[in-house]
Amino acid sequence: MNAAVRAQPGFPLVGGSLALLQIPFVFTQDDVLNTDEFLRKANERGHNISLDGLQRLHSRRLLLPLYRISGTPVAGRRVNVEPDHGGGLRRWVIDAAADGRLRDPAEEGYSAAWPYTRPQGDVEHGWWNGFVYSSWQLLELGSAVSEYAFTKYPWWHARPERMARDRRLILALAALSPCYLSGVIGRMNIPIGVEEERLWRYRSEADALELLRLAGIDPADLRKEAESLLLHTQNDPMHQWVKLLRYARYEGWSKMTGRPLDCMWHRVAAGSYCGPTRTWRRLATWSRCPTWPARPGTGRTMTGSQRGIRRPRLWSGRSPSSGFRHTRASSSCSKARPNSVMSQGCWPNSG
Repeated sequence: MNAAVRAQPGFPLVGGSLALLQIPFVFTQDDVLNTDEFLRKANERGHNISLDGLQRLHSRRLLLPLYRISGTPVAGRRVNVEPDHGGGLRRWVIDAAADGRLRDPAEEGYSAAWPYTRPQGDVEHGWWNGFVYSSWQLLELGSAVSEYAFTKYPWWHARPERMARDRRLILALAALSPCYLSGVIGRMNIPIGVEEERLWRYRSEADALELLRLAGIDPADLRKEAESLLLHTQNDPMHQWVKLLRYARYEGWSKMTGRPLDCMWHRVAAGSYCGPTRTWRRLATWSRCPTWPARPGTGRTMTGSQRGIRRPRLWSGRSPSSGFRHTRASSSCSKARPNSVMSQGCWPNSG
Protein backbone atom coordinates (compact mmCIF):
# COMPACT_ATOMS: atom_id res chain seq x y z
CA MET A 1 0.00 0.00 0.00
CA ASN A 2 1.18 3.53 -0.76
CA ALA A 3 2.59 5.10 2.37
CA ALA A 4 0.40 8.17 1.87
CA VAL A 5 -2.76 6.10 2.40
CA ARG A 6 -2.94 4.69 5.91
CA ALA A 7 -5.28 1.78 6.50
CA GLN A 8 -6.58 0.29 9.74
CA PRO A 9 -7.16 -3.44 9.92
CA GLY A 10 -10.82 -4.31 9.41
CA PHE A 11 -12.21 -0.79 9.75
CA PRO A 12 -13.28 1.24 7.94
CA LEU A 13 -14.53 -1.10 5.23
CA VAL A 14 -12.97 -0.75 1.79
CA GLY A 15 -15.58 0.54 -0.63
CA GLY A 16 -17.37 2.56 2.05
CA SER A 17 -17.44 6.31 2.49
CA LEU A 18 -15.51 6.15 5.79
CA ALA A 19 -12.52 4.68 3.96
CA LEU A 20 -12.19 7.93 1.98
CA LEU A 21 -11.08 9.72 5.13
CA GLN A 22 -7.81 7.79 5.13
CA ILE A 23 -6.85 9.59 1.91
CA PRO A 24 -4.68 12.66 2.53
CA PHE A 25 -6.27 15.95 1.46
CA VAL A 26 -9.63 14.33 0.70
CA PHE A 27 -12.41 16.90 0.17
CA THR A 28 -9.94 19.76 -0.26
CA GLN A 29 -10.61 20.12 -4.01
CA ASP A 30 -14.25 18.97 -4.10
CA ASP A 31 -16.91 19.82 -1.52
CA VAL A 32 -18.87 18.22 1.26
CA LEU A 33 -22.27 19.87 1.63
CA ASN A 34 -24.97 20.01 4.26
CA THR A 35 -28.54 19.56 3.07
CA ASP A 36 -29.18 23.29 2.62
CA GLU A 37 -26.05 23.71 0.52
CA PHE A 38 -26.86 20.59 -1.50
CA LEU A 39 -30.36 21.88 -2.28
CA ARG A 40 -28.99 25.29 -3.28
CA LYS A 41 -26.49 23.76 -5.70
CA ALA A 42 -29.14 21.39 -7.02
CA ASN A 43 -31.35 24.39 -7.79
CA GLU A 44 -28.43 26.05 -9.61
CA ARG A 45 -28.22 23.00 -11.87
CA GLY A 46 -31.92 23.02 -12.66
CA HIS A 47 -33.17 20.35 -10.22
CA ASN A 48 -36.40 21.12 -8.39
CA ILE A 49 -36.24 19.23 -5.11
CA SER A 50 -37.07 19.98 -1.49
CA LEU A 51 -35.69 18.82 1.83
CA ASP A 52 -38.59 16.39 2.12
CA GLY A 53 -37.72 15.13 -1.34
CA LEU A 54 -34.15 14.40 -0.23
CA GLN A 55 -35.52 12.47 2.73
CA ARG A 56 -37.78 10.40 0.46
CA LEU A 57 -34.86 9.57 -1.83
CA HIS A 58 -32.90 8.48 1.24
CA SER A 59 -35.74 6.30 2.52
CA ARG A 60 -35.90 4.51 -0.85
CA ARG A 61 -32.08 4.28 -0.95
CA LEU A 62 -32.07 6.07 -4.30
CA LEU A 63 -29.71 8.80 -3.08
CA LEU A 64 -27.98 8.19 0.22
CA PRO A 65 -26.05 10.94 2.00
CA LEU A 66 -22.32 10.44 2.03
CA TYR A 67 -22.20 10.68 5.85
CA ARG A 68 -24.33 11.13 8.91
CA ILE A 69 -22.77 12.89 11.88
CA SER A 70 -24.09 11.34 15.07
CA GLY A 71 -24.02 12.75 18.57
CA THR A 72 -23.06 9.39 20.04
CA PRO A 73 -19.37 8.41 19.89
CA VAL A 74 -18.47 4.74 19.49
CA ALA A 75 -14.88 3.83 20.32
CA GLY A 76 -14.78 0.96 17.83
CA ARG A 77 -15.79 3.27 14.97
CA ARG A 78 -12.98 5.77 15.29
CA VAL A 79 -11.13 6.43 12.04
CA ASN A 80 -7.44 7.24 11.88
CA VAL A 81 -7.53 10.65 10.19
CA GLU A 82 -5.30 13.67 9.82
CA PRO A 83 -6.68 16.59 11.87
CA ASP A 84 -8.24 19.45 9.94
CA HIS A 85 -6.88 22.79 11.15
CA GLY A 86 -9.23 24.82 9.03
CA GLY A 87 -12.95 25.20 9.46
CA GLY A 88 -16.28 24.47 7.91
CA LEU A 89 -18.08 21.21 7.27
CA ARG A 90 -14.94 19.31 6.27
CA ARG A 91 -13.54 19.83 9.75
CA TRP A 92 -16.81 18.67 11.31
CA VAL A 93 -16.61 15.48 9.26
CA ILE A 94 -12.95 14.86 10.16
CA ASP A 95 -13.55 15.53 13.87
CA ALA A 96 -16.60 13.27 13.92
CA ALA A 97 -14.61 10.46 12.28
CA ALA A 98 -11.82 10.79 14.85
CA ASP A 99 -14.38 10.70 17.69
CA GLY A 100 -16.28 7.70 16.33
CA ARG A 101 -19.38 9.79 15.59
CA LEU A 102 -19.37 9.48 11.79
CA ARG A 103 -21.66 6.98 10.08
CA ASP A 104 -21.94 5.62 6.55
CA PRO A 105 -25.66 5.69 5.55
CA ALA A 106 -25.00 2.87 3.08
CA GLU A 107 -24.17 0.62 6.04
CA GLU A 108 -26.80 1.71 8.55
CA GLY A 109 -29.84 2.17 6.32
CA TYR A 110 -32.62 4.65 7.03
CA SER A 111 -34.52 5.49 10.19
CA ALA A 112 -37.33 7.94 10.84
CA ALA A 113 -35.49 8.70 14.09
CA TRP A 114 -33.07 10.82 12.01
CA PRO A 115 -35.33 13.59 10.67
CA TYR A 116 -34.22 15.97 7.94
CA THR A 117 -36.25 18.83 9.42
CA ARG A 118 -36.25 20.10 12.99
CA PRO A 119 -38.85 18.18 15.00
CA GLN A 120 -41.77 20.28 16.15
CA GLY A 121 -41.20 21.57 19.65
CA ASP A 122 -37.43 21.03 19.54
CA VAL A 123 -35.68 24.06 20.99
CA GLU A 124 -32.09 22.79 20.90
CA HIS A 125 -29.72 25.60 19.94
CA GLY A 126 -27.82 25.00 16.74
CA TRP A 127 -29.86 21.92 15.71
CA TRP A 128 -29.10 20.40 12.34
CA ASN A 129 -29.91 17.04 10.79
CA GLY A 130 -26.29 15.85 10.57
CA PHE A 131 -26.48 14.66 6.95
CA VAL A 132 -23.54 15.37 4.66
CA TYR A 133 -23.48 15.00 0.87
CA SER A 134 -20.67 15.05 -1.67
CA SER A 135 -20.84 17.67 -4.41
CA TRP A 136 -20.37 14.77 -6.85
CA GLN A 137 -23.74 13.36 -5.81
CA LEU A 138 -25.37 16.19 -7.75
CA LEU A 139 -24.51 14.13 -10.83
CA GLU A 140 -26.84 11.37 -9.59
CA LEU A 141 -29.70 13.57 -8.48
CA GLY A 142 -31.55 13.70 -11.81
CA SER A 143 -31.61 9.94 -12.30
CA ALA A 144 -32.58 9.40 -8.64
CA VAL A 145 -35.56 11.76 -8.96
CA SER A 146 -36.62 10.06 -12.21
CA GLU A 147 -36.37 6.63 -10.58
CA TYR A 148 -38.43 7.80 -7.60
CA ALA A 149 -41.34 8.63 -9.92
CA PHE A 150 -41.71 4.90 -10.62
CA THR A 151 -41.74 3.79 -6.99
CA LYS A 152 -45.50 4.34 -6.82
CA TYR A 153 -46.10 1.44 -9.20
CA PRO A 154 -46.48 -2.05 -7.76
CA TRP A 155 -44.06 -3.52 -10.30
CA TRP A 156 -41.21 -1.28 -9.17
CA HIS A 157 -38.47 -2.95 -7.18
CA ALA A 158 -35.18 -1.72 -5.80
CA ARG A 159 -31.97 -2.52 -7.65
CA PRO A 160 -29.37 -2.74 -4.90
CA GLU A 161 -26.55 -3.75 -7.28
CA ARG A 162 -27.01 -0.65 -9.40
CA MET A 163 -27.35 1.59 -6.35
CA ALA A 164 -24.15 0.17 -4.87
CA ARG A 165 -22.36 0.69 -8.19
CA ASP A 166 -23.51 4.31 -8.46
CA ARG A 167 -22.30 4.97 -4.93
CA ARG A 168 -18.89 3.44 -5.62
CA LEU A 169 -18.51 5.73 -8.62
CA ILE A 170 -19.19 8.77 -6.43
CA LEU A 171 -16.63 7.49 -3.92
CA ALA A 172 -14.12 7.09 -6.77
CA LEU A 173 -14.60 10.72 -7.83
CA ALA A 174 -14.06 11.88 -4.25
CA ALA A 175 -10.97 9.66 -3.93
CA LEU A 176 -9.43 10.93 -7.18
CA SER A 177 -10.25 14.61 -6.71
CA PRO A 178 -7.20 15.57 -4.59
CA CYS A 179 -4.93 14.36 -7.42
CA TYR A 180 -6.85 15.04 -10.61
CA LEU A 181 -9.72 17.51 -10.24
CA SER A 182 -7.53 20.62 -10.19
CA GLY A 183 -5.90 19.50 -13.44
CA VAL A 184 -9.31 19.20 -15.09
CA ILE A 185 -10.75 22.56 -14.07
CA GLY A 186 -7.47 24.48 -13.79
CA ARG A 187 -8.04 25.58 -10.22
CA MET A 188 -6.18 24.46 -7.11
CA ASN A 189 -7.76 25.06 -3.72
CA ILE A 190 -5.41 25.45 -0.75
CA PRO A 191 -7.59 25.41 2.40
CA ILE A 192 -6.45 27.05 5.62
CA GLY A 193 -4.10 24.75 7.51
CA VAL A 194 -3.06 22.72 4.44
CA GLU A 195 0.66 22.63 3.59
CA GLU A 196 0.88 23.51 -0.08
CA GLU A 197 4.15 21.68 -0.70
CA ARG A 198 2.77 18.48 0.83
CA LEU A 199 -0.31 18.72 -1.37
CA TRP A 200 1.77 19.08 -4.55
CA ARG A 201 4.00 16.21 -3.49
CA TYR A 202 1.03 13.99 -2.72
CA ARG A 203 -0.52 14.71 -6.11
CA SER A 204 2.70 13.59 -7.77
CA GLU A 205 3.32 10.48 -5.64
CA ALA A 206 -0.17 9.12 -4.90
CA ASP A 207 -0.98 5.61 -6.05
CA ALA A 208 -4.14 5.93 -8.15
CA LEU A 209 -4.79 2.19 -8.06
CA GLU A 210 -4.78 2.25 -4.27
CA LEU A 211 -7.22 5.16 -4.27
CA LEU A 212 -9.57 3.24 -6.53
CA ARG A 213 -9.22 0.16 -4.33
CA LEU A 214 -10.33 2.15 -1.28
CA ALA A 215 -13.34 3.34 -3.27
CA GLY A 216 -14.13 -0.24 -4.31
CA ILE A 217 -13.78 0.47 -8.05
CA ASP A 218 -12.16 -1.66 -10.75
CA PRO A 219 -9.92 0.65 -12.86
CA ALA A 220 -11.12 -1.22 -15.97
CA ASP A 221 -14.59 0.29 -15.43
CA LEU A 222 -13.46 3.91 -15.60
CA ARG A 223 -13.54 4.26 -19.37
CA LYS A 224 -17.10 2.93 -19.59
CA GLU A 225 -18.24 5.25 -16.80
CA ALA A 226 -16.54 8.26 -18.39
CA GLU A 227 -18.31 7.54 -21.67
CA SER A 228 -21.60 7.20 -19.80
CA LEU A 229 -21.08 10.61 -18.22
CA LEU A 230 -20.42 12.16 -21.61
CA LEU A 231 -23.66 10.71 -22.97
CA HIS A 232 -25.50 12.88 -20.44
CA THR A 233 -24.14 15.97 -22.22
CA GLN A 234 -25.58 15.17 -25.66
CA ASN A 235 -28.64 17.40 -25.10
CA ASP A 236 -26.65 20.31 -23.70
CA PRO A 237 -28.45 23.56 -24.71
CA MET A 238 -24.99 25.11 -25.16
CA HIS A 239 -23.75 22.38 -27.50
CA GLN A 240 -23.11 24.85 -30.32
CA TRP A 241 -20.68 26.72 -28.04
CA VAL A 242 -18.81 23.69 -26.74
CA LYS A 243 -15.71 24.40 -28.84
CA LEU A 244 -15.45 27.82 -27.18
CA LEU A 245 -16.51 26.74 -23.70
CA ARG A 246 -13.68 24.23 -23.53
CA TYR A 247 -11.31 27.20 -23.26
CA ALA A 248 -13.35 29.01 -20.62
CA ARG A 249 -11.92 29.40 -17.13
CA TYR A 250 -13.65 27.83 -14.17
CA GLU A 251 -14.54 31.27 -12.82
CA GLY A 252 -16.52 31.85 -16.01
CA TRP A 253 -18.38 28.62 -16.76
CA SER A 254 -19.15 27.92 -13.09
CA LYS A 255 -21.49 30.94 -13.16
CA MET A 256 -23.80 29.23 -15.65
CA THR A 257 -27.02 27.73 -14.34
CA GLY A 258 -29.40 24.93 -15.19
CA ARG A 259 -28.69 22.20 -17.69
CA PRO A 260 -25.53 23.81 -19.17
CA LEU A 261 -23.85 23.87 -15.75
CA ASP A 262 -24.91 20.29 -15.07
CA CYS A 263 -23.41 19.19 -18.39
CA MET A 264 -20.14 20.96 -17.62
CA TRP A 265 -19.80 19.05 -14.36
CA HIS A 266 -20.52 15.78 -16.14
CA ARG A 267 -17.58 16.56 -18.43
CA VAL A 268 -15.41 17.41 -15.45
CA ALA A 269 -16.31 14.11 -13.80
CA ALA A 270 -15.45 12.22 -16.99
CA GLY A 271 -12.08 13.96 -17.05
CA SER A 272 -11.45 13.01 -13.43
CA TYR A 273 -12.24 9.36 -14.16
CA CYS A 274 -9.80 9.35 -17.03
CA GLY A 275 -6.98 10.94 -15.05
CA PRO A 276 -5.40 7.79 -13.56
CA THR A 277 -5.73 5.57 -16.63
CA ARG A 278 -4.53 5.42 -20.19
CA THR A 279 -8.03 4.94 -21.51
CA TRP A 280 -8.21 8.67 -22.23
CA ARG A 281 -6.74 8.05 -25.67
CA ARG A 282 -9.63 5.77 -26.63
CA LEU A 283 -12.13 8.13 -24.99
CA ALA A 284 -10.73 11.08 -26.93
CA THR A 285 -11.18 9.13 -30.17
CA TRP A 286 -14.70 8.14 -29.19
CA SER A 287 -15.76 11.71 -28.48
CA ARG A 288 -13.79 13.31 -31.35
CA CYS A 289 -11.89 15.54 -29.02
CA PRO A 290 -8.18 16.49 -29.03
CA THR A 291 -5.47 14.42 -27.43
CA TRP A 292 -5.54 14.04 -23.68
CA PRO A 293 -2.55 15.11 -21.59
CA ALA A 294 0.05 12.77 -20.17
CA ARG A 295 -0.72 10.72 -17.07
CA PRO A 296 -0.14 12.68 -13.86
CA GLY A 297 2.92 11.47 -12.03
CA THR A 298 5.28 12.05 -14.96
CA GLY A 299 5.91 15.60 -13.86
CA ARG A 300 8.81 17.97 -14.16
CA THR A 301 10.69 19.97 -11.57
CA MET A 302 9.12 23.36 -11.01
CA THR A 303 10.82 26.69 -10.33
CA GLY A 304 9.91 29.48 -7.94
CA SER A 305 7.95 28.54 -4.81
CA GLN A 306 7.58 24.96 -6.07
CA ARG A 307 11.28 24.42 -6.81
CA GLY A 308 12.34 20.84 -6.24
CA ILE A 309 8.79 19.48 -6.02
CA ARG A 310 7.65 17.04 -8.67
CA ARG A 311 4.50 18.61 -9.98
CA PRO A 312 2.27 16.40 -12.16
CA ARG A 313 2.23 17.24 -15.85
CA LEU A 314 -1.43 17.92 -16.45
CA TRP A 315 -0.95 19.57 -19.81
CA SER A 316 0.34 18.32 -23.15
CA GLY A 317 3.09 20.08 -25.02
CA ARG A 318 3.49 22.99 -22.58
CA SER A 319 5.18 23.61 -19.32
CA PRO A 320 2.75 23.64 -16.40
CA SER A 321 4.28 26.97 -15.47
CA SER A 322 2.11 28.53 -18.20
CA GLY A 323 -0.39 29.16 -15.46
CA PHE A 324 -2.47 27.60 -12.71
CA ARG A 325 -5.00 29.21 -10.42
CA HIS A 326 -4.44 28.92 -6.69
CA THR A 327 -7.18 29.64 -4.18
CA ARG A 328 -6.25 30.06 -0.52
CA ALA A 329 -8.83 31.22 2.03
CA SER A 330 -10.27 34.56 0.91
CA SER A 331 -7.34 35.62 -1.28
CA SER A 332 -6.05 34.15 -4.51
CA CYS A 333 -3.68 34.78 -7.36
CA SER A 334 -4.20 33.55 -10.87
CA LYS A 335 -2.73 33.30 -14.34
CA ALA A 336 -4.57 32.58 -17.55
CA ARG A 337 -4.26 28.93 -18.50
CA PRO A 338 -6.22 28.10 -21.65
CA ASN A 339 -4.34 24.83 -22.14
CA SER A 340 -6.13 22.94 -19.36
CA VAL A 341 -7.46 19.43 -19.49
CA MET A 342 -10.90 20.95 -20.03
CA SER A 343 -9.59 22.52 -23.22
CA GLN A 344 -8.14 19.26 -24.46
CA GLY A 345 -10.56 16.46 -23.78
CA CYS A 346 -13.77 15.00 -22.44
CA TRP A 347 -15.91 16.91 -24.89
CA PRO A 348 -18.43 15.07 -27.03
CA ASN A 349 -18.77 15.87 -30.67
CA SER A 350 -20.39 19.28 -30.83
CA GLY A 351 -21.28 19.04 -34.47
